[in-house]
Amino acid sequence: MKAFLVSFVFLFMITGCGRTELNDLIVVSGIGIDKSAEGLLMHFQVINPSGTAASQSGAPSGGSGGPVYTYSFEGKNASEILQKAKNTISRKLYFSHVSTIVVSERFAAEEGLLPVLEFTERFYQIRRNVNFLIAKDADSSSILKMYTPIQKMPALSLESRIPNTKSSMGFRAGITLKYILKWFSNPHQEPFIFGVEKHQNQKAASKTEDLSNIDGNPNSFTITGLALFKKDKLIDWLTYDESRSLGLMKGLVSGPSVYTINCPNAKSGSIILVAQHMKGSLSYVKADVPSFQTRIRIRGFVQEASCSKSLGNTGQIKQIEQLAEKKISGELQAVFEKVKDNSTDSFGLRRIIFEADPSLFKKWEPRWEELYQVARLSTDVTFTIENTGLRMKSMYEDN
Repeated sequence: MKAFLVSFVFLFMITGCGRTELNDLIVVSGIGIDKSAEGLLMHFQVINPSGTAASQSGAPSGGSGGPVYTYSFEGKNASEILQKAKNTISRKLYFSHVSTIVVSERFAAEEGLLPVLEFTERFYQIRRNVNFLIAKDADSSSILKMYTPIQKMPALSLESRIPNTKSSMGFRAGITLKYILKWFSNPHQEPFIFGVEKHQNQKAASKTEDLSNIDGNPNSFTITGLALFKKDKLIDWLTYDESRSLGLMKGLVSGPSVYTINCPNAKSGSIILVAQHMKGSLSYVKADVPSFQTRIRIRGFVQEASCSKSLGNTGQIKQIEQLAEKKISGELQAVFEKVKDNSTDSFGLRRIIFEADPSLFKKWEPRWEELYQVARLSTDVTFTIENTGLRMKSMYEDN
């Protein structure tokens, strides 16, 4: 009898009861979050299979439509919006292939990330490795509705852009939903997130005809530096260099990345150094006030030089290394002070103290806001130039 019941249950399962046919689904590739009068405005970018196939084959897309469509709905919360979407879209939204979530700067600053994270963490279809971005000086809809050159699906274009941008700053990876949720589960650190902005502040390229424009710049967006948060609300932005310095101290940067320094003992000219291997750490130093040391080790090479002197001299190379170390130390101090000025703990200093000396952390915690403003940073930077390329003599020498 038991064997019969097991067989019956198994047969019931494989008959497909409760399953959804593939042609009843529509794949969501990106989600946008904006503020509205009702509270929340969500955009769902869905993939049009026939439009995508036509674009890839090079056939005219007129009869098949565009590669993606973006639906927008208002509501008090995400659950209410999903119910509205069911009444409008002819197929069931499928979120397991969402690659990017974009939140507008206004929403992040005024409403914060908690309404977004509450929905995305609980919703079983959204994966934790989804890329998370803040739309700088724009609504998320203007980003998701922009057809870009090369990659015609905006959400997937954002996903493919992130590896290039993070590597230009030396980051090993982009900022995903997993990292943000992890930071929010830790009370001793605030998050930071990459931004995205239009490359040229023009009207959104929302028509497929815009893709025929040979000028690619107007139809592009750029991944920016990091957005800083205090608790869950956006408060400031970092530049590329500042973002790299923050990531370097946090151990998130490994290279390659580019530094430009002035030629030693010269009135003009510059040297471009590529930091090929980068390793950084931030640790607590016992003192009367919160004190920290960052230890940075970089190995790289000379990529360009417009100096009038040869790079074959050992003393000259040493001078270049020292100038690079001084420049990097200055950048580290500057971003440390900027984050402090915003009264946000993007470096996770409280966590570092807690792990190094729990009893001291317990003593300092009630006065942390006051102590944080007098926190100090010392830098220990070593930049080693391993080679100067095939040419020792500068092209500018004797010219």
